Amino acid sequence: MSDSLVLKGLKDVRKHKGSEMLLQRSKRGGDVYPVKKWWALNASQVTYAPCSVFKVTQNGLSAYLAITTADFSSVRIDSSEGFTFNFYGIHHINRGALFNENWELIEHYVFPKISGGKIMTVTPAGAARRPEIVNTVEVSAPVVIPPADVEETEEEVEEETEVTEEPDA
Repeated sequence: MSDSLVLKGLKDVRKHKGSEMLLQRSKRGGDVYPVKKWWALNASQVTYAPCSVFKVTQNGLSAYLAITTADFSSVRIDSSEGFTFNFYGIHHINRGALFNENWELIEHYVFPKISGGKIMTVTPAGAARRPEIVNTVEVSAPVVIPPADVEETEEEVEEETEVTEEPDA
């Protein structure tokens, strides 16, 4: 399975091919979804980043993809099997992250505006596990076919030919 879309601005989804990624709306309304900053953890202070959040569903399992966005942002996101993503045409976007369905960080992405080159994927120590897709394969019961050329042993032959005599009454 694969899915592809182009995100323009905060909420404008274009050229969506597939049905795995679904843009989530904030429960409080508005155009952005507030997500705790995953890249700057400070025990004394919680800061939220404005993000566009997609619920990604593959084979009945779900994860959340958060992308920091602004009014003039744009990016093409391709999703592949196993909750892997490719990003193209990144404009005015600094970071992204993949969370499990309990909003525990799996990995995060640092885009070229900050990394200065390629997209950097960071898996922090103690990160949550990526949802594992188990491929189910139907296995039918084995069919046992007896071999055609089996020689009988001498003991089996004696047992078959042994005749017992019954006493006359």
